Amino acid sequence: MIAKGNHAEALEIIPKILAHGLLIHTARIGTAAYAYYIHMVPAYRRHEPMVVFEVDERYVENKPAPIPHKLPTYAFMKMYAPGLTYIPIHVLGFVNVSEPLLPIYNGPIGFF
Repeated sequence: MIAKGNHAEALEIIPKILAHGLLIHTARIGTAAYAYYIHMVPAYRRHEPMVVFEVDERYVENKPAPIPHKLPTYAFMKMYAPGLTYIPIHVLGFVNVSEPLLPIYNGPIGFF
């Protein structure tokens, strides 16, 4: 998800994603960038702005669900590397973003 589902904020963040990658910041569950695996996106997030990307596995840590029984185990990943501010990614496209110049992702997403 981009900007926790806020469309206006997502449009401000997307140019930074395209230029730099995913911003590492401090969240409730630690300092990193967090994302759902493409086959494990919660259905309640299906209408939020999303960036679909590929990332080098050296940055990725499988992250257990923070709330047992609310998410499948390892539905999302933690991305972090010491000394980096952004995690480099390869953008495959965007979903639920109404900006005509952005690449749109039309591939499969697994919602649960």
